[in-house]
Amino acid sequence: MQKAMIFLCIFLCYIQSSNAQVAINTDATLADPSAIFDVKSTDKGVLIPRMTKAQRNLISIPAAGLLVFQSAPDSIGFYYYNGSKWSQLLNSATSDSTFWKTNGNSLTNAATNFLGTTDANDLVIKTNNVERMHLMSTGSGFVGLGTSTPNSTLHVNGTIAVGVTLGVAGGTVASPTLFNLQKSYIGLSPAGTNVYYQLPSPSVNIGRVYYIRNNDASVVAQLGTVSGLICPGSAACLAGGSYYGINGASAVKTVIAISDGINWTVGKLD
Repeated sequence: MQKAMIFLCIFLCYIQSSNAQVAINTDATLADPSAIFDVKSTDKGVLIPRMTKAQRNLISIPAAGLLVFQSAPDSIGFYYYNGSKWSQLLNSATSDSTFWKTNGNSLTNAATNFLGTTDANDLVIKTNNVERMHLMSTGSGFVGLGTSTPNSTLHVNGTIAVGVTLGVAGGTVASPTLFNLQKSYIGLSPAGTNVYYQLPSPSVNIGRVYYIRNNDASVVAQLGTVSGLICPGSAACLAGGSYYGINGASAVKTVIAISDGINWTVGKLD
């Protein structure tokens, strides 16, 4: 009994109540006037109830504002009940991959994780609080750059720039220069005679567009394809293995090549 009384006296020294306020400390200071519960320490912290996700979900009728620490099996961290569901308190170190963080995410799954909406509302991306990109939720999901009312799959209200590769040397008929890593605009620099180039497979580059210019004034650049056919815009497709001449000294100096998934359509640009 004596030990119990001593313990009670010590406990009351640490806990002071005033106007329905509680202060827990080691220096007998009162609770801050704005707090109903004030804990102070310089070498200890407060332990929130720790439990697994399954245990957390078994809490019956949780009150709005209820706080727990989820310890397992995943998404470890603090959770609070917002009145309708449990929400995680997030920071840059939170490992939960289902929340997008401003310093990047890891362990994402492209099949389930995404940036966007799950309702019929458009998605807007801004910088400096100014709309830069607008993704429509209706129709075909039109994307607008510089416009909030796109009317095409990609609607750009501004200028467009394409990548440029210059000084591309040619190869031989047995080992032609393959257009693979080059940009959309390709400037050819053929040297000698019988200089050959090849477009990549049209079947794996459906819809790709190249602008090709022979920058030499006299050497003909021979243009072929890895597979499929070369189909001049004003004539029938060339026989398999045939090459289309881009003659630096003639009107056919610059061409556009477009893949339809089977062949390459090539047309001159006047």
